[in-house]
Amino acid sequence: IRVLTPATAIDEDMKPEAVHLLAVQEISMDVANDHMSRICPEESVIFGFAFVDAAAGRFYVGSLRDDNPRTALGALLMQVAPLELLFEMGGLSNETRNALRCYTMK
Repeated sequence: IRVLTPATAIDEDMKPEAVHLLAVQEISMDVANDHMSRICPEESVIFGFAFVDAAAGRFYVGSLRDDNPRTALGALLMQVAPLELLFEMGGLSNETRNALRCYTMK
């Protein structure tokens, strides 16, 4: 299988800037286990993420806890500046979709 998208294309004319493909998974504290709900306030969410820089051949994985305004997710989006985003259909809250629109508008 070959996946060819703007964030994964590699050729001799590649620009020196990194081009990232970012995958995000949101976990609401409503569905997290009791242990996690004691650690995080109810309005918090946890994001799992992975991004790839195909030009450099690097892959990064991480997670972060965020609040309702999604400031930590916004910081990640500004640092990574992804060209493409992957997420599960129906798997993101309205707040997260709004943050993605806000932080990825160019």
